[in-house]
Amino acid sequence: MRQRNFHEETGYIPQKLTYLFKALAASGTSTETYYFYLAENLKKEKQHLEKLEMINVKWSSIKQAMKMIKENKIDAKAILGISLL
Repeated sequence: MRQRNFHEETGYIPQKLTYLFKALAASGTSTETYYFYLAENLKKEKQHLEKLEMINVKWSSIKQAMKMIKENKIDAKAILGISLL
């Protein structure tokens, strides 16, 4: 299921998908949970988005990601995931 969702939204098929951890969005005020996975050995295919979905996949180096964090261009969910690399 996770691999299919990853493929639909990114257009890549991971040959290996490893669960890392889950995190609550706002402990005590929400039950929304984020699940983090490491996707490896990606094979490029076509995205399969729903009609109103707009997802742009952008590759960045760790150095570029750290710069975007300092420039406040990445949201907290992404920062949390990047912090494990």
